[in-house]
Amino acid sequence: MTILKQSRQLIPLMVLIVLIGIVYTNAPVQSEDAHLASGLSHWRYGTYTLYRVNPPMVRSAATLPLYLFCEDHSSWKQYVNYPLMRKEYAVGVNYLEENKEDAFRNILIARSACMGFLLLGLTSCYFTAKSLGGKETALIAVLLLASSPYFLGHGATIMPDAHAAGFAVAAVLFFFYWLKRSDSYEAFMAGTILGLAEYCVSSRY
Repeated sequence: MTILKQSRQLIPLMVLIVLIGIVYTNAPVQSEDAHLASGLSHWRYGTYTLYRVNPPMVRSAATLPLYLFCEDHSSWKQYVNYPLMRKEYAVGVNYLEENKEDAFRNILIARSACMGFLLLGLTSCYFTAKSLGGKETALIAVLLLASSPYFLGHGATIMPDAHAAGFAVAAVLFFFYWLKRSDSYEAFMAGTILGLAEYCVSSRY
């Protein structure tokens, strides 16, 4: 019992340490600059034209600290508020070029802002597996998720895939609670979490 209790406490800490290592040692991946610039455009212009093929929640959460606390040196000369044009890649490259040495620091800040989504996924995974098979099953499920290269690799970026997976597991958990109790609170929570999951990556659901 003591080993299980210690493991539940150590796994999130180990995941955070690994994520921090990946976040601060890996260069921006393909399309990450486009997601970053698109998220900033949502706050700056109040539009969702850039990267409209994906819902805006993850990139908006990632770039909120940048919008509030960091200086933006971009001219936004590539930005066009026209839905039929895919300008996010040009805007992303322009953002990197004009922010220069601040660009990588800003990507690190944006990546760090998304770590809470992964902890949500781990927590939801644990309680879902615990409800179905007990504490030992929950520990195994969390270990498998926490050691997944996909989960760790994509979770250390501002790309929405791994973060959407966290909300997907949370949506399953609250739907399971609603099936067991069938009260209005559980229905509200299940619907809310599922709606937030849709705001991450709608094609996943």
